[in-house]
Amino acid sequence: MEASSRLTKEIYDAVLIKDWEAMKKQISKVNDVSKFLQPISMHGDNIIHLAVHSKKLEPLQQILDIVDNNEQCHSLTSSVNAYGTTVLHEAAICRNYEAVKLLVKKNKELIDMKNDSGETPLFRAAAYGNTKIVRYLISQPGQRVLSFERKVQLKGIHRSKKDGASILSMAIQGKHFGTALELLELDKELAGFDDKNGSSLYMLAKIPSVFKSRHQMGIWKWLFYHCLPAVSGHDDSIEKIKEEDEDEDIESGLQLNRPAGSDQEKEVENGRSGLVYKGMNIIQLSVAKKLWKEKRDYELATKVAKILIKHNKSFNQNYMKSVNEDRLPEETKEPGKYPLFTAVINGNVELVKLILEEYPQAHEQINHEKQNILHVAAMHREKEIFDLVKKREVPMVRLARQTDVYGNTVLHSVADTQYYKGGAPSGPAYQLLEELEWFKVRFTVPS
Repeated sequence: MEASSRLTKEIYDAVLIKDWEAMKKQISKVNDVSKFLQPISMHGDNIIHLAVHSKKLEPLQQILDIVDNNEQCHSLTSSVNAYGTTVLHEAAICRNYEAVKLLVKKNKELIDMKNDSGETPLFRAAAYGNTKIVRYLISQPGQRVLSFERKVQLKGIHRSKKDGASILSMAIQGKHFGTALELLELDKELAGFDDKNGSSLYMLAKIPSVFKSRHQMGIWKWLFYHCLPAVSGHDDSIEKIKEEDEDEDIESGLQLNRPAGSDQEKEVENGRSGLVYKGMNIIQLSVAKKLWKEKRDYELATKVAKILIKHNKSFNQNYMKSVNEDRLPEETKEPGKYPLFTAVINGNVELVKLILEEYPQAHEQINHEKQNILHVAAMHREKEIFDLVKKREVPMVRLARQTDVYGNTVLHSVADTQYYKGGAPSGPAYQLLEELEWFKVRFTVPS
């Protein structure tokens, strides 16, 4: 095996086992800068692409120190792999903040470079929830511009990728709600930005797990949940820190939430743990982490939802009026245009509540088949949402009498088994009994 191939193999082996010190030693043996551009992986990555995965400034700094002039530095940092991905894309994905700063300092053009999917490094950082990097890249000169309405927004190349997906919706799909909030604070116009899949609120409506009702918890879990530290800041990277650091973060947060000098604090010091303290022995720390993340996601997602609801055009009275008066615009036939009904279909009760609190008139919204919220709740057997609407007597009377384009009432929707989820013992007789009982108890609508 020739010396060059052997060196390539040794560098790649060091990367595979995350032996960054060994990688640095191998890099020091390179005396020809052009060798740094040679692909050393099946995906066309070169040494500089892999170097940033150390999540440290070195060995990237070591490579760039070898470069003799600006032209070589530009060539190295602008190199791409088989997917058009630059080293800045890689650093943004793997959360190497120091490497990102160094790369931007060396080659500012990298910020605007897109990969083959039309994604800038900023877009990738947002999709992976690397909030700190998102904030840094946006802060660079020229990355925010004025819109036609003279409002500050992200430069167009960062807002969406080739397939039309927006930077905000990608952050939401990844459940990076802190990053989503950061984006909304830096570019308020993103709240009303619809991509080819619909609005960001529509994407959020498809994630009911993050909004699951707190009252569904048992009493002890509920008490423990409310003793956990409140959300501080937007940094989603906190979810990705090392185990030992994460333990310290949660434990220190729990300590901060405890009154100093309390009897419970003394119990901890004496080894008799309360519900939520360092050294806890009633509820394991792993459970605390899980609950803390649930609480964090819930609180941040709720903030995101409230912003998106206020900016969602589907709740605009003129928009709803055009649908309700039999003038069904072609664009209203797209499911992505109905975040309210998407939330109903997915059993996203909390989001439905938030929408109806902000826009009570949304009770009367209908979809392209002229089905209202009761039709949809009945078809998808969402009892809690149906009961939520039923508490509002005036809209209930109106909605219960409406028919869809097929002439079906809400009661017809109950008999529709297209979305039947079962739950009773198998067999048509048991299923029929369950359906009849559900109809009897839940759908006694006003005459």
